[in-house]
Amino acid sequence: MVESDRRNGFGYIVLFYGGIWGLVEASLGYLLHLLGDFLPIPSLSGTILFPVGLFFMVRAMRASGQTEAVPLVALVAAAIKSASILLPFVSLRFVRNPVMAILLEGVAVWIVIGISDLKADRFLPLRAMAMSFGWRGAFLLLNRSLGLSGIASKPAAVQWNFVIMDGGIDAVIIAAAVGLTALTVRRGRESIDGWRSGFSRPLPALAAVLAGLGGQALFAAL
Repeated sequence: MVESDRRNGFGYIVLFYGGIWGLVEASLGYLLHLLGDFLPIPSLSGTILFPVGLFFMVRAMRASGQTEAVPLVALVAAAIKSASILLPFVSLRFVRNPVMAILLEGVAVWIVIGISDLKADRFLPLRAMAMSFGWRGAFLLLNRSLGLSGIASKPAAVQWNFVIMDGGIDAVIIAAAVGLTALTVRRGRESIDGWRSGFSRPLPALAAVLAGLGGQALFAAL
């Protein structure tokens, strides 16, 4: 994608990836929570959904050529998630914590990528840990300072696992994904850029946002 196309389509790129992230948060998030209810395993939603969100934020940044796309994509995804509060059967707690998590993820990723780009080198594990531990620690502190229910009301061991154990798993997933991507991204660069350019147009952006809103309404009702 040429630089002028990136600038002109910046808003559409943000809406597209934010909308798709909102849809994944609704659908995959619901399935992961459901899986945790039926199987004797710890919740997988947090450890899976952050790397997924990171994927969309980085894709938007690469497609637009601007690091500002990272927090804006998170903002769009959070807005789509918060829209489900308009449904009469959805409680504030159902929306509040996920929205807070999405926004903090966006801020943490933006700060880390702003300092040092997410690339496969010897500092990649440190970047992955900074992002994962960063948003989780901020989420816990914010919940505790505001006296919110959820992770802040859990035993200290659960809070420790949320920040350190789950954050460590996320860091491993992220570092492995970035490393594997670096091995293949050099091939077919022009075709990849051409494919991405389609997301800088109004129709895909509108479709992604509507899909995200529809997914939130559908899975919130289940």
